[in-house]
Amino acid sequence: MKFITATIAAFAIASAASAGNPVFEAPVEVEVMEEEMVEPVGSSAGGWIVPVLAVLAIAAAVAASDDDD
Repeated sequence: MKFITATIAAFAIASAASAGNPVFEAPVEVEVMEEEMVEPVGSSAGGWIVPVLAVLAIAAAVAASDDDD
């Protein structure tokens, strides 16, 4: 009878001791977003051509409409 009681007590202690074991959780990896540096496609030296052409076209239209009759 003592053997049965000792066995039951051993199982009770073993199950109680393992009841609170932590569950393994994998560490969370932080996702790093890298920004790519975008280089300009062309130089901005040609940016002044369109406004100059517009001024020349307006000047030509004004000069053509001047009639000194």
